[in-house]
Amino acid sequence: MKFFVEIGPCNFDTCVQLAENGWAGIVCEPHPKFYNDVCQIYGKYPFVQKVEAAISDVNGKVSFAPSLTTELKDGEDWWKQGISHVTSKNHMGTRIKDVGNNHKLYDEDIWVESMTLNTLLERYKVDQVDYLKIDAEGHEMNILKGYDWDILPTVIQLEHWHIDDGAAKAILEEHGYIVNVEKRDIYAIR
Repeated sequence: MKFFVEIGPCNFDTCVQLAENGWAGIVCEPHPKFYNDVCQIYGKYPFVQKVEAAISDVNGKVSFAPSLTTELKDGEDWWKQGISHVTSKNHMGTRIKDVGNNHKLYDEDIWVESMTLNTLLERYKVDQVDYLKIDAEGHEMNILKGYDWDILPTVIQLEHWHIDDGAAKAILEEHGYIVNVEKRDIYAIR
């Protein structure tokens, strides 16, 4: 059975089409409200585990800026729901909350459970990943640098909007990936 790991889907940018096609997987969402949404979205797929945690380079807890959860009307900037991010001192990417007036788009910081990608895969006894999707709003480098690469996903989709895409590309190429950098995402294939 094909297997995916999805980090940071919020409630709109999901891999549900993989689950619909019989894939098993793990979905990680640290925002409490959006975690509940993810549970509903993936609720009918018994081979998809839902995990309420931030994937990071540390096991324990991280400070987290949850985006506002108020419902946005049609035509408004619905994407603002998906800009939650880790705000702990170890965060390597852009702190979106600190840019311009963005602080108005967030609720008060909270502490959420965090774990490394290694810990996640060990905890759920995963020995293969066919597709890894990481959309962690600037925390992608933490995830990549905190991973030991014992399991090499076949395909990786990594948002690079809030990180140094050259550094991410170098890490992926170091592990044998053919890398394509597009406007928002990096695609890496082994």
